Amino acid sequence: MKSNLINAALIVAVLVITSTSCKKDGWPCKNGDGSVQTEMRSITGFTQIENETDVEVIITQGTEYEVKVQAQQNLLDEVMTEIKGDELQIYTKHCINKHEPIVVYVTMPALTKVEVSGSGIVTTTNEFNATTMSLVVSGSGVFNANDSIYTDAVDLTISGSGVINYLGESRNASAVVAGSGLITMLGKGNASDTGKPTNLDLTISGSGAVQAYDYPVEECHFTISGSGLGQVNVSTLLSGTISGSGSLMYKGNPALNVTIGGSGSVIHVD
Repeated sequence: MKSNLINAALIVAVLVITSTSCKKDGWPCKNGDGSVQTEMRSITGFTQIENETDVEVIITQGTEYEVKVQAQQNLLDEVMTEIKGDELQIYTKHCINKHEPIVVYVTMPALTKVEVSGSGIVTTTNEFNATTMSLVVSGSGVFNANDSIYTDAVDLTISGSGVINYLGESRNASAVVAGSGLITMLGKGNASDTGKPTNLDLTISGSGAVQAYDYPVEECHFTISGSGLGQVNVSTLLSGTISGSGSLMYKGNPALNVTIGGSGSVIHVD
């Protein structure tokens, strides 16, 4: 009986390994071999990008679409760039071990969303203009904005230990950290012709942090649960709740409407 159970377990294990070998990031793993080469990909019609790998993706706003992959010769076919709806998905056929840096360069007319769902890096190189923008990191990945992103509304979301370094202007901004991740914000709330105040909604659950001293807004609403830290710069109204040992530190002289439960704190800094 025990022998039959062991044999059955081995069969299941083999089936699992076999079934994952053709999946994204599946087995068997590959090592890079040969010189680094560049391959052009004929892909158009997308406004969103998801990086599911540990490779670097560099995005530039331009008038035409262009996608090129830079990797060692035997790994070019491993790096997949596929369109699903209006999203460019970047992933690998199999896991990749030792290799030279792999970089995917993307030029596109419009960008509305970036998602980093692996441990890779996504960087924007120049100014981007959009009505709305969503930047999402799930896992340990990193998003970097090397130049300003101008939007009416921007959503920054981290689940895990990742990092978002945001540079830009937006009338409405949302920053959400679930886990130990970090969001840094540089720029300012961009007032619109409607006369509505610039606004930042901040939510931290866990031990993560949002650093936004250098992103001044008129109004900020926050919710902090756990041991998280928020740092904001507010001129008119600061409202929110803290439950747990978290802290909210603020610059400016806004009116306060704050509820604190537990050992949390709201601290004014110069």
